[in-house]
Amino acid sequence: MSPQNRLDDNSLEEILINLPVKSLMRFKCSHLSRSKTHPQLLIKTYDDNDSSEIILTPEDGFKGGVALHKVKIPWAKQASMLNQSIDGLFCFVNYSYCLTCIYNLGTRQVTPWAQSCIPIQGDEYVKHKPIYGFGFDPLTNNYKVLRDWEISRHGYEYEEMGRVDHICEVFTVGGNRWRKIDEVPPGRLDRFTGVYANGSIYWRNDEGSFEQQDNEVIVAFGIGTERFRVVEIPNFILAGKKVITGRWTPGLDA
Repeated sequence: MSPQNRLDDNSLEEILINLPVKSLMRFKCSHLSRSKTHPQLLIKTYDDNDSSEIILTPEDGFKGGVALHKVKIPWAKQASMLNQSIDGLFCFVNYSYCLTCIYNLGTRQVTPWAQSCIPIQGDEYVKHKPIYGFGFDPLTNNYKVLRDWEISRHGYEYEEMGRVDHICEVFTVGGNRWRKIDEVPPGRLDRFTGVYANGSIYWRNDEGSFEQQDNEVIVAFGIGTERFRVVEIPNFILAGKKVITGRWTPGLDA
């Protein structure tokens, strides 16, 4: 197709966002200037006449799959969406009230808001905003959300004494309730690095929170086992520069 006969980006977007999701999922994108790698979606939220909408667009390097779609979600302004979607499922979190729900893009169904099973009472307070992870267990076909808390059970004056409880709870899609688990990570997780892959969710450790402060590691949570494990990073990787979550960071001494 000659450049003169190509649709401009705005016209292409208007056509694609008016097609049903199921129709788009039957085809692969034959050409997009941004289509080069794997089918990962970016979500952008915005307001239009007081209504909340999300636009699904191909990430840079996208090769095929769903192209563009616009979905109106009435409650989107009340919650934040976790960055990674899995099989068309999106996890929304209301940080103010510790509520969670799962949205199915294909069916437009949404689970009821699920309240945390960890009560906050009296002079207790949440030391850090909870860290979330969303993943899938291929052996049981279960989708789960992990929530990692740090809660001071004795008020502000006890924080310097280390009187802080580290608590984790798990939400299984379909069960629609949170439940506490005995496992906790071996240190504070870096909230900006959680990534799901092959049955586990992976984070970098938050530097300074581990006993060995010079030892940077990856912390993994198994969706099926509901257990944490530590993945050591080889020295030859730590010795040089590396890319983590799309940004360059200086290497550590081996």
